[in-house]
Amino acid sequence: MSQLRHSCSILLLISVFVISSKAQIDTEFWFAAPSVTEGHGDRPIVLRFTAFQEDAHITISQPANPTFASLELDLMANETRTVDLTFQIDRIENEPAFTVLRKGLHIESDQPITAYYEVNNFTNPDIFALKGRNALGTEFYIPAQNYWSNIDQLYVPQPTSTIDIVATSDNTEITITPNVAVRGHAAGVPFQITLNRGETYSVEARDVATTSQLTGTHVVSNQLIAITLKDDSNQYGQCHDLGGDQLVPIDVLGQEYIVVKGFLSGGDQVFVMAVEEGTDIMVNGRMQRTGLNPGEIYRFGLSNPSAYIKSNNPVYVLHGTGFGCEVGLALLPKLECTGSQTVSVTRSSDEFFGLILITETGNEDDFTISPRGSIPAEIFDTVPGTDGRYMAAQVDLTDPPIGNFAMQISNSSGIFHLGTINGGSITGTRYGYFSDFKTLKVLTEASQICLGAEVLLTAVGSDDYRWFGHPDVEGITSNEIIVNPDTTTEYGVIGSSGSNACLDTAYLTVDVFKWPQPEVDMELPCIGRPIAITYVGDEVLEHIDWYLEDDTIRTGWRDTLHLLWDRPQDIDITLSAINPAGCFVDTTLHLEIGGVVLGLDTIESVERGSSTHFSPEILEGRALTASIQWSPPEGLSCIDCLDPVIAPQVTTNYQITITDTLGCSTVYEALVFVDEPVFVPNAFSPNGDELNEELMIYSQSLQIDNLLIFDRWGNKVYATGAIEATHSGTPVWDGRTGSQNAPPGVYIYYFTGFHMESGNPVERKGSFHLIK
Repeated sequence: MSQLRHSCSILLLISVFVISSKAQIDTEFWFAAPSVTEGHGDRPIVLRFTAFQEDAHITISQPANPTFASLELDLMANETRTVDLTFQIDRIENEPAFTVLRKGLHIESDQPITAYYEVNNFTNPDIFALKGRNALGTEFYIPAQNYWSNIDQLYVPQPTSTIDIVATSDNTEITITPNVAVRGHAAGVPFQITLNRGETYSVEARDVATTSQLTGTHVVSNQLIAITLKDDSNQYGQCHDLGGDQLVPIDVLGQEYIVVKGFLSGGDQVFVMAVEEGTDIMVNGRMQRTGLNPGEIYRFGLSNPSAYIKSNNPVYVLHGTGFGCEVGLALLPKLECTGSQTVSVTRSSDEFFGLILITETGNEDDFTISPRGSIPAEIFDTVPGTDGRYMAAQVDLTDPPIGNFAMQISNSSGIFHLGTINGGSITGTRYGYFSDFKTLKVLTEASQICLGAEVLLTAVGSDDYRWFGHPDVEGITSNEIIVNPDTTTEYGVIGSSGSNACLDTAYLTVDVFKWPQPEVDMELPCIGRPIAITYVGDEVLEHIDWYLEDDTIRTGWRDTLHLLWDRPQDIDITLSAINPAGCFVDTTLHLEIGGVVLGLDTIESVERGSSTHFSPEILEGRALTASIQWSPPEGLSCIDCLDPVIAPQVTTNYQITITDTLGCSTVYEALVFVDEPVFVPNAFSPNGDELNEELMIYSQSLQIDNLLIFDRWGNKVYATGAIEATHSGTPVWDGRTGSQNAPPGVYIYYFTGFHMESGNPVERKGSFHLIK
């Protein structure tokens, strides 16, 4: 409960021989071990295994962590063994949260076994019953309790509530919709992660409050995953204790449950969670809640010895109980077609040890405990609301106080459900169910295949099987079949349980996809023009990968790929068409990117009446046999040659269109300015007769920046600037120097400026006569 304890553990194997048992039986288990606060107590951590009629060889590995040395052990028939993993706790506990880690445990056995994980700390223990293939699924709701808070600010690190996810296959895409805000993610807003085989991910509540628990969080994946629920150091009165369990997906849930009160002071708490809309909850035959939506919980306190829960849709049922004020958590198994005739459990400590037993009426007189004896029928009571069909009991097996002790509970008449409670009233409690959660399911590594492929289907959850749904499998009675459908086919299997004569039916659809036949629709690829490439094949695709030299572009199968090139070239594009079954076909497209790249001055100037040449340079492209077209034709010596003589009369924007042998046309432009000639008369006579009174300059759009006039001895007689010359003439000097008239004679002019349209500079000098 409160003491900080440290322990140093090594690999410990404890062997106890028992007879056959059947609880959570499987040959493969996946588990993400939760991170428990070291301040309160997180060690030792152990795995406990039980074999049955056959010797079993077990391998414990971390598929995503190559540095983890796999552990192997052999169990003799009917042997129970404990493996201490404390020496690798830092490699096993799944922290930090919100980080992809490589800590998933994978347990494989060549014969059926049972397994569970235990945090066997004296003050903060609990057990997590591993449910084998029944724990694997693609859709979960999180039935976390929201009644007790985590103890706050007492231990380091702070105890929290988490869900811990492990993937069983590569490229597992998982969508998590938290019911409350968590670090980095808002409530109700989905976020995605991708895990490879054996990788793990933890989602942690943001604080210890009951309103911050992960109750109702929705998890969906495209491949099988397993999820662990952990609630560290739940506070109840003066106690605080670890609780949790491995969850099952929604397809393993049922509509009938029985909950039996444990040994908790003050009453147990039961949490019933809906996974479908319009879910109604009845307890002991009376309606308690109606219209629950997925992820919503109905909670009730259990003070009576037992209760019968029935719903109109499948539900999760999480039970919080324990001993004294120490609380543990366990997910309850459904009643329908589940249960065991023999269960083996290990008592971890010499503290209180109790059993919870549920069975059909008539079986209560046939229980035995090995090596302890029998269970008296008189301790069983009828479960209310079941019309006398079920009975339940609490069994106190504390005396004699023996720790690390294995025992077997059997019933010679029928099946039963069994839970264990082990701990002290103020130290800690271990609570878990060990009877079978089995649900008939059909498992496969690939429910989507390509035409011609074979796929293995495995039925689990019953004792005997009979397949149907296709002539090739009709009547087969093995639990595994190999199928090779040529079209999408639904396979079915009927499972029967020898222990309770329960019949169940499961279905699995194998979707068959044709191999992709890549066909594309593409425009002529030319430089400077966006090219659209569209997949036009009829086959359904998951996506398309386009490989262009060092670049990879992924598009949807109906999306259009847009590309643009700035130079002509030959290029290969590989198209990888991938269908939903993961089958792909690669096709290489060889593209000749057409077009001609010219080096061409985009601005030219010519004086009216003069001429010049266009002199474009071919830089790249297939131009030897290309066709050439200039427009407009005015002022050009030819319109189909590369370098025509140009002599336009007005400023003209010319275009050259050059079309290569591939049919790609490239257009370039060149603006040719036509500058007006500049004219300065060679005489003027400022004599007052109003004829030719001023010196004039004639041009079109000419800006004179600086004008100087000198006499014949080089003396400056006049200067001005900022004059705009026009076609009709602009006066620039009236023949005066200051207030005096300049004497007749020869004068020299000099001016600079520019043509206002083209920007070309102008510099002129010359002489004129001033005549009186």
